[in-house]
This record gives sequence, C-alpha cells and structure tokens, in this order.
Amino acid sequence: MSDKIALAEELELLDDYVSIQSIRYMGSFEYRCQVPEELRKYRIIKFTLQPLVENAIFHGVAPKGSFGVITVDAFEEEGFLVITIADDGVGMTAQRAAQLLASKERVDRGSMTGIGLGNVDRRLKLAYGKGAGLAIDSVPGEHTRVSVRIPKEEEG
Repeated sequence: MSDKIALAEELELLDDYVSIQSIRYMGSFEYRCQVPEELRKYRIIKFTLQPLVENAIFHGVAPKGSFGVITVDAFEEEGFLVITIADDGVGMTAQRAAQLLASKERVDRGSMTGIGLGNVDRRLKLAYGKGAGLAIDSVPGEHTRVSVRIPKEEEG
C-alpha cells in the first residue's frame, strides 16, 4: 500500500479533521480550502497537511483569543506543487520558526497527531529529496504561513 494519495483525498480527510476541531473550539475559526480543482490530481504523502492545520489551530488561532481564519491554497511552481496553510493567529519570530523546523521533538500532548513541523519537513525531504520540504513565513501578532513544496506527481 502506498503512503501517497491524491491531494483531493488528503483534502477530504482534512475536511473531516477540521469539522471535529471546529466543534471542539466552538466555531472560533473559519476554514477555507481554496485549492484549485486541477491541482487536486497530484499525489501527496498521506497526513502531510493535518499536522500543519493542527498547528495553525492550536498554536496560531486558539491562543489569539478571538475569531480566526485558516486558509489552505495551492499553486504550481517550476515542476513543484506548493500547498500553503495560512492563519491570522498570533504568529512567531523567524527564530522560533527555524527552531520548529529543526526540532526533532514531538509536539505537546494537546495535539491529536503529535507530529511536529520538523518531522513533517524531514518526512517530505526523505520522500522527495532536498528540493522538497516546508518553509515558514510568520509575523508575530499577525500571521503564519507554512508552505509545503513537493514535486508534481500525478495519480495513475
């Protein structure tokens, strides 16, 4: 059994996860999936996006203390599929973002997957090579955007 699935299937699993978290957090955030239909055919490692959205909820939007928005989008760039998970939560410093990507620790027990950003990044690099992985763009008090960069690989 392959650990890669169509992005469309990954997004369906993510929708289910977000529905549960929306109930848990009493509708304190809005989830917007804006991935173009034509990109949903590409393959991705299963459960790549859930830990990233989980982080956006737990560490971005929830600590903000007010309504937040989490957006998933995607685009093509020079043979790569780039998927972004953005939130308008508390943000973080560039130093903290670098620490998260370098960390080999699992995240706190309050999470369901317990998979840290560093683990997701390493998993992507292992599966796809050095050109793949995560990038974090964040501004404290404003937003965080995590980008997943993987080679385009079609179903079939």
